Amino acid sequence: MSNDYKIDDVAYFFMQTLNTSNVPTTPVGLVGAVYENNELSPISAGITVRIAPVITEAGLSSFAITLAAAHGYEAGKDYHLFVTAGTVDSVSIVGRVVGRFSVERVARLSATEVIPELTHYCDGVTSRSIISLNANFAGTLALAPDIGNATISTVNSAALTGAASVTGTSLTKDKSQTKALYTVAALSAGTYTATVSVTTTDSQTLVSTGTIVVT
Repeated sequence: MSNDYKIDDVAYFFMQTLNTSNVPTTPVGLVGAVYENNELSPISAGITVRIAPVITEAGLSSFAITLAAAHGYEAGKDYHLFVTAGTVDSVSIVGRVVGRFSVERVARLSATEVIPELTHYCDGVTSRSIISLNANFAGTLALAPDIGNATISTVNSAALTGAASVTGTSLTKDKSQTKALYTVAALSAGTYTATVSVTTTDSQTLVSTGTIVVT
């Protein structure tokens, strides 16, 4: 599982502590802080620490970190969570590394990009592909109309009919201006016909269709 988060996510980390006899022991006075890359000043805001008896298992502690920009978190940065105060059986555990994570370092799907599996490619006005989705899918779909050497100027409308009527929102085009992008709310199971209207840079208005199967 990736330890890359978005701004305003809450990241959770757990730590087990043992005494000198290797028996799980709850720490005393536990405090954590986060260091960004090689910065010397830690981030201490937005960190909630829980230990026994809130956590029933002895020796298990949790840290919940709110990754707010107001606390100092930035996209594209790496962070480490350290113990900055605490003892176990009167022995200091200051300096223990609890975990590491990053914030928006991993590339994510943007509003102008769509993975190929979610794109209809059309011959004429009819798609030659069927998109298969899991029930309750919600997100961005795309249709690449047959527009020759022209590009898309405007995406006029997008709608699904069939199993239910769904109006596409956030109408836009991809970076290459060859795909019409639209966003749909959660889809229930069934077969849909996607109908998308675009106006091209050579002033054509084209309506293309494709089939979406949700199971």
